[in-house]
Amino acid sequence: MVGSYTSQHIMDDSLTQVVTKFLDIFPGRILVFGRHHMARRAAVEKLKKGNPRLDFYFINNSSQDDPFMLFIALLHPKTYILSNDLFRDHVFLMDDPMFERWLFSRLISIPGDLETFVVPPVYEVTTNVSEDKTRIHIPFGSLKTVPYAQSNSIDKIKWIYSQSH
Repeated sequence: MVGSYTSQHIMDDSLTQVVTKFLDIFPGRILVFGRHHMARRAAVEKLKKGNPRLDFYFINNSSQDDPFMLFIALLHPKTYILSNDLFRDHVFLMDDPMFERWLFSRLISIPGDLETFVVPPVYEVTTNVSEDKTRIHIPFGSLKTVPYAQSNSIDKIKWIYSQSH
C-alpha cells in the first residue's frame, strides 16, 4: 500500500532526524525506547550501525509504554525523557506536586519542526538563593497554570526577586 509505505517512510525519516540531532547535541548514552513494531524499521537498523552511544529497547506492541518509560527515568537520576507526550494523564493520576516538579525538570519536547528541542531550565522552579545569600528568586503560582508545552519558557514563569543591602 502506498499510503502505508509513505507514512512509514516519513516516520523513519523523523526518527532518524531526531535521534541524529540528539546525538549531536547531547553527550552520553541514549536509549531509544519503543514498541516491537519499531524494531523492524529500516531507520532503526541504520541507526544501530556505527552508533556506540545508542541503545534500543522495545516492548510488546500492546503494552503501556508510558509507565515503563517513566520508571526507567525515575531509576536513573540524570536521565531525560525526549518525547512529545506531555504525560498529562500521569500528572493527573499521581496528583503529586513532587512528580509534576520532577517531570517538569526531566522532559525534553520537540516542537513540530524537528529542528529544535525544548529543554527544561537548568535550575529548578523553586526558591533560589544566591551563594552569598544576598539575593533570592521566588517563583509564584502553580506549574499547572503553565502549559507543559510552553513550561520551559522563562517568560511564562512568574518570579519575585529580592536583594538585601
